[in-house]
Amino acid sequence: MSLRNKQGAVLVVSLWILIILVLLAVSAGRRVSIALKLLRYHLNRTQAFYLAQAGIERIRYEKTLDTNEYDSLNEAWSNKLNPEGQPYFKNFGLGTGKFKVCYEYYESKDREPEILYGMQDEQSKLNINKIIQDDGANLDNNARAAFVELLKILLACDDEEAKGLVDRFVDWIDKDREAYPAKNLPLDRLEELSMIEGFKPETANKLKDYVTIYGDGAININSAPKEILLALGLSEESAYDILSYRKGVDGKIATEDDRAIREINELNTESGMSEIFRGRTLSAEDAALINKLITTLKLTTKSLCYMIASYGRAGTVTKSIIITYRINPDKSFEQLYRYEE
Repeated sequence: MSLRNKQGAVLVVSLWILIILVLLAVSAGRRVSIALKLLRYHLNRTQAFYLAQAGIERIRYEKTLDTNEYDSLNEAWSNKLNPEGQPYFKNFGLGTGKFKVCYEYYESKDREPEILYGMQDEQSKLNINKIIQDDGANLDNNARAAFVELLKILLACDDEEAKGLVDRFVDWIDKDREAYPAKNLPLDRLEELSMIEGFKPETANKLKDYVTIYGDGAININSAPKEILLALGLSEESAYDILSYRKGVDGKIATEDDRAIREINELNTESGMSEIFRGRTLSAEDAALINKLITTLKLTTKSLCYMIASYGRAGTVTKSIIITYRINPDKSFEQLYRYEE
């Protein structure tokens, strides 16, 4: 082989070696790039989780500052505003990330929900577990009637259909034996509703913002939506008056001029009734019903159970933590439910 041919062969081999090295470098670079992206994702994921947890702790701290004897939607734990009037917990910056704590509040099914930035009062809803009394066998007929009315309102169904659904629900949670397998215990999660005959997923979805499985069964009149007040038996006019009174002069929920019913007995005093119900005289039915709800401890102005939904974001990664707490007499937080995603 001539010298020129040898040199040409060396050049070709060198080019192939160079190509192979380039391909190896590109491949290694891709692997390193993927590894770095995975590392960044896991770091962001971890950071997002702790940001969400920070949101939980921060809003819990806000609740510990609440020392009054009533709870209403405009308090800092429910919808804290900054000096500019913007939600304090909407995009709370922390380090290189941020978190938000928020929930949807339905004042009425006929209106779009308001996004409030804080913890949600679970006692604004009807506790359907309390249809069965604590002994697990006896029925609370008032709670049952309220659930029937709520189903009629939210599902637009007739009395017979609503009673049938409630009866199947009662069969599911009471201790009696029945013809089909049932849990025979209170619900642990609201999602269990869809396991009960007649409660389709879309039915359970319509109910989720109005019913709960937490609390002692008393409903907070300062946060209950219109449908809950109607389900308790109040007239449309009385429910409207209570909602209007709560919203204050500006007619908006969770703002500084909101008014709270500070003691439940205000509903039974002449001055309280005059202010809340715009000076009108209540019908005998409404007056008797309110008195009954107060004496049977079905209404309250102070809540014990709250849901917190906190979302942490780092980079492009978001983590969420949803927790339900009961606040004990010693002000400690007892965790009833936790879900992470």
